[in-house]
Amino acid sequence: MLLSNGKTRRAILKTGESLAGDAAAIRASACAARVCGATERAYSVTLLDEDSALIEFLEGYERLRTLIESAHKINVLNPAMRPDDHDLVESPVAASLQRHNDLCSKVPAYALRSAIEQSSSSVQDFISKKQNFTESLSFMTMIIWILGLGDRHLQNIMLSQDGRLRCVDWGDVWRHGAAELPARLTRNMLAVCDTQVLESRLQTTLTALRGSNLLLEAAIKVSFKWMGDKFQPKFKYIQNILRGTYLSYDVYREVMSEADNLKHKEKHIDLLDYVFRDVERKDVYNVEEQISCLLLHSTSPELLSVTRSGWEPWI
Repeated sequence: MLLSNGKTRRAILKTGESLAGDAAAIRASACAARVCGATERAYSVTLLDEDSALIEFLEGYERLRTLIESAHKINVLNPAMRPDDHDLVESPVAASLQRHNDLCSKVPAYALRSAIEQSSSSVQDFISKKQNFTESLSFMTMIIWILGLGDRHLQNIMLSQDGRLRCVDWGDVWRHGAAELPARLTRNMLAVCDTQVLESRLQTTLTALRGSNLLLEAAIKVSFKWMGDKFQPKFKYIQNILRGTYLSYDVYREVMSEADNLKHKEKHIDLLDYVFRDVERKDVYNVEEQISCLLLHSTSPELLSVTRSGWEPWI
């Protein structure tokens, strides 16, 4: 692809499905990045018609699963010991945790960190990559949560040569309350960064987004205007997050309660209530409370143990 500045850039032609959601989500993410001062640059999705688009090829990036596999053999794992995804929540909590821990024991928590260390030319290079990883993870986590970006398995997250994370495949947006977690903060992700620093970065990012909530809400409305009447019922979750009236728990519980096709709905709700049994209910939450809830939600072993196998929550 020849750009207006004379430079060339590779692109992927994707057809056979609507990519309007991808383009809109990426525009909303770019606006959020400007609001909170994040350095992440969104890749471009240029719509050609209703079911095709040119997607910018990410040079110098590698999928996380490929990277982890280079440090530890994960393709040999057999998650067949788990029930069907829709029936995971049917098992007693203790049994689900045991299966989850058994799979976790087969993958070192530092596998991703080791792969990044192996690709670093020096200690200082690794420290720089670790800093970039933490900064980009905080922004990626916030965007996944706010936009309800689902399907965050290891093939849909990429890492640059300098340690920056990048989401790909943004079409599965508005998945608040789906049978996944609000963000991917599994053991291997957290092992790369200082968790206290990550929590601080998340608080700083959410503070900036809440401080400019009207601007961000307007940008999201414009990006998704094409959805028509289907937009507003989903947009309310973003509004409640940015205005501090909802925790991640509130979003998930409300979506699950209203779902007509969620198998074992009551069991999902009961498990969610159990995990958040000690969380104080309020009309308005401060940033620290929202982030604390998000971290609990995303790292709870009980919830990870019933997350679908394709997400590979044990890695």
